[in-house]
Amino acid sequence: MNPSAEVQFGWLSPLRRFYASAGIPFPPVTVGDAGGLPEPDRELLVHDVDMTSVLERHHGTRIELRVLASEQSDGILARQVVLVSESAGQPFEFGAIEIHLDVFDPESRRRVVEGRRPLGAILRESGMVYASRPTAFIQMTSDDVVNRALNLSAPYRLFGRCNLLHTNSKTPIAEVVEILPPAVGREPMEPGR
Repeated sequence: MNPSAEVQFGWLSPLRRFYASAGIPFPPVTVGDAGGLPEPDRELLVHDVDMTSVLERHHGTRIELRVLASEQSDGILARQVVLVSESAGQPFEFGAIEIHLDVFDPESRRRVVEGRRPLGAILRESGMVYASRPTAFIQMTSDDVVNRALNLSAPYRLFGRCNLLHTNSKTPIAEVVEILPPAVGREPMEPGR
């Protein structure tokens, strides 16, 4: 994985914005391809559909949205979020998203802004035709921000992806950074590593 690739392409900008707003240093992230992902992260990240669908299928439960931070300007709704299980509130993904509100019909836009359902669920439920295109796969060491969001008590090596959702005519719907919690059995990182 290449730590400098992100600087060139800016794939992490949805997440960087919230670190910058809070005045918190952005954690080191390396960017690579799907070949560097361990299982089950690979199964959950390497696909061309929305993460909500994949996580619901994998975990066998409906997914809810927990909004941690939000800002809106110039037709873009930016959020820092956690996708959690409907029943127990268990975190299944931490991420950040920049949503282009002008591509939605009024009812779908209202639901997006309301912030109760994940974007993937709203897209499916509205019947909107869209495509999902992962632009990079990432690896990071969880920091205090990520640990709080995912209920982790120590730093872990985590895996995720940067993803672009767009209409069939290539109009952007959203840019997303999606980070998974550690897989069952994965040990925390040793101090100083």
